[in-house]
Amino acid sequence: ASGLATEARRALASGSPFRSLPARCKVGALAALALTLYHSPTARREMDKRKSGQEHAARRQGELKKQDKAAAKDEAAALRERAAEELRASKLEAWQRLPKKPKAADGSVAGPKEPSATEVGRKVAEYEAAAAIEHRTIVQTLPAIVAPLTEDEENADEGDVVQKLTAKRTEAAASLRNALKGEDAGALRAALSSARRAGLCGEEPEPWCTAAFADALRRTSADRSKRAEDAKRLHARAALEAYGVRR
Repeated sequence: ASGLATEARRALASGSPFRSLPARCKVGALAALALTLYHSPTARREMDKRKSGQEHAARRQGELKKQDKAAAKDEAAALRERAAEELRASKLEAWQRLPKKPKAADGSVAGPKEPSATEVGRKVAEYEAAAAIEHRTIVQTLPAIVAPLTEDEENADEGDVVQKLTAKRTEAAASLRNALKGEDAGALRAALSSARRAGLCGEEPEPWCTAAFADALRRTSADRSKRAEDAKRLHARAALEAYGVRR
């Protein structure tokens, strides 16, 4: 590029306009100009400023992620404590109703047992499942279908479109009910997705869904919580085994 730039500079010095230069000389001259500007103090200041801004943004993003992670951890801990307290109260109430209190090994009266980690995890799953639909209204009658809904259906008969979409709703509702009867979590998630597309839930005029859709949301939320708890236990077990500890 430097040789072509030198050739272009000589031509310009002899009075030739830039537009009359050969294409290769133009490219060489522009490349040399770009390199000169790139190494100039002004360009360096701008690049340093941009790099500093990017590093600041990355640090800020990292801080926000840490804050979100800490907040989620605190929220999870608070939810588990709430579950434990509710279980303790339930166990105490059941213990108080016993006509004959159980005895400990030393002969003293044994109080109610502390909630196990499994019991707490199940109670937390119940909370999360309830939260999954708490903002939705359960409807007994589905809203009327407005047609046409897509560009492909714009020229179709409105009655035919409504009939087609109604059949789709009915089929999705039946699939959802069947999935709820089984134990296949994957099938339930697929049925829930189909039900959402078929219009068994909506956001207007306010969030709503059918009773079966709500049950499916609760079940899938509980399944996610159970998988997370199982993964946590497996991770803890693997960590212990890595240090030669067996449980």
